[in-house]
Amino acid sequence: MQHALRSRRGQSTVRVPRTIWSALFLAAVLFAGGYLAGQGAERVMATDRYLLERHAAPVPGGVGVVTPEQVLAVGTKNVHLVDVRSQEAFGLSHATDALSMPESEMASMVSSLPTDRPLVLYCTCPDDKTSLRAARTLVGVFHVPHVLILTGGLHAFEAAGGAVTTAEADSGVEHQGCGCSTNAPAFKLWVVNEAEQSAPPQE
Repeated sequence: MQHALRSRRGQSTVRVPRTIWSALFLAAVLFAGGYLAGQGAERVMATDRYLLERHAAPVPGGVGVVTPEQVLAVGTKNVHLVDVRSQEAFGLSHATDALSMPESEMASMVSSLPTDRPLVLYCTCPDDKTSLRAARTLVGVFHVPHVLILTGGLHAFEAAGGAVTTAEADSGVEHQGCGCSTNAPAFKLWVVNEAEQSAPPQE
């Protein structure tokens, strides 16, 4: 009888640890698998995120130019579209999920710009004047990395199939101008900065 009790106690004391260790082992395997899958997802995201920048055409001022087709190919979730026109123009029509950063307000807004993905600036100016100017200011004055320009601006983005939010069927953006001329203090800082860098050293 006592021998039988000892045997049962021995069996019960052996079974419980095995069950616990099995559960812990299973949890560890599941956790490790989930962690590795997460790491893999992050790597894929990082590749997508900087793929656009690697294929950008460089222009003077330390920025790159990309086409709407390139942006759509990598996916708008892997970039931050930044509208550098006025708040009024942005309210009438803008790329879906774009950030509004009027060039004239850049100095006060630059510290809040996200840095986890490339910034793709756009406007509606001929030759992308405002977005080019704003991009050079971000890079040259505020030292913001990963700044790109969307060639053709908002109209080209929409024509390529990009999602655009429009407040009115007949948008007033065409009638109010594109804002190519500016007195933005940030741009003046960039001009001064460029002049200082290109000036010959004083003896």
